[in-house]
Amino acid sequence: MQTFVALMRGINVGSTRSVPMVELRALCTKAGLKRPETYIQSGNLIVDANGGADRLRSQLEKAMTARFGFAVDVVVRTATEWERYVAANPYARDADAWAKMVHLYLSRDPIEPGAAMSLEDRAQSGERISLAGAHSGSTMAQAVWLARS
Repeated sequence: MQTFVALMRGINVGSTRSVPMVELRALCTKAGLKRPETYIQSGNLIVDANGGADRLRSQLEKAMTARFGFAVDVVVRTATEWERYVAANPYARDADAWAKMVHLYLSRDPIEPGAAMSLEDRAQSGERISLAGAHSGSTMAQAVWLARS
């Protein structure tokens, strides 16, 4: 069993797609997941589960559709991957990057080749884009870092 972080996309925004956190935790417990914890009304979830991230993502997406009546994209990463993202932050020691403007973006599905370059082409003045987990031999799922100076 390992610890996962699951991020629910597009829930609890406005008056639609409501997912009460107490019900999300109950859904997890009913599905056999251990120690479900949520953070505010964001849909950010920490849970212990057997199997891999893809299995957990599929399990959560199906259970949420069945329980709440709408599809929710879920991004799942292991706790170890989160530690690696933090360690790999290319802007951690960058004096020009505004700490409150450094963001990590995770994709549910593999990032398309050239996506980071496409984002760089659209960057506003002072924004910098880096792809994390793209180097050879990396076991970390890809993500995109954005920093503003």
